[in-house]
Amino acid sequence: MVPDGSGGMFAVWEDYRGGTGRIYAQRLNAAGVPQWTANGIPFDLSRPYGQTGPVAVPDKVGGVIAAWIEYTGSNEVIRAQRFNASGAFLWSSIVCSTPGLRRYMSIVSDGSNPITIGSPGGAVIAWNDDRYGSSVNSD
Repeated sequence: MVPDGSGGMFAVWEDYRGGTGRIYAQRLNAAGVPQWTANGIPFDLSRPYGQTGPVAVPDKVGGVIAAWIEYTGSNEVIRAQRFNASGAFLWSSIVCSTPGLRRYMSIVSDGSNPITIGSPGGAVIAWNDDRYGSSVNSD
């Protein structure tokens, strides 16, 4: 969960309602009332792959940047998406698609000031990666 800058919050979670892990989000106002579609909005249902491990950070202009791991059948890809206070997705990005397995993601603001630079803040994402060997030798 991350603050929305207006007394409410955004919740981002992994959900198995369709049998496969998917990432959803919901915004709650200061009174705890959901602001979007009942039961949240899915991030991306266009691919059949399982999604797991969401992390999120405010974008400093009332929205959120979230990242998650998506298993493609033979690889794990890290994806990120930014959405605004209305639940509209503003961009989507593949953060890492190098073959390997990913675990233990963290996300923080990049520290940029949106008022000074004229655009939303960004994020720095870190994770445990085993592209050079087994999980015992991960980086």
